[in-house]
Amino acid sequence: MNVFNAFGGCRAHGESHPSLSFFASIVLSMFSLPSAITPELVAMGLFFSVIVGIVAGIVPARNAAQISPIEALRYE
Repeated sequence: MNVFNAFGGCRAHGESHPSLSFFASIVLSMFSLPSAITPELVAMGLFFSVIVGIVAGIVPARNAAQISPIEALRYE
């Protein structure tokens, strides 16, 4: 369950950033500064966001699965 939550949160975060990037590109163009947002950059950002979310969900879940429930509750 933790993996799905981490994946969903990072995916939503990765999907919101292209809109912020487009807004920043519009602001930069007002000052005659060049900027280019390509579909490849958007896809790469979303891909890395999803990878970070999966790793952030798997590593703590794997660590928690390696200790006994009694020991985990001892430090709670």
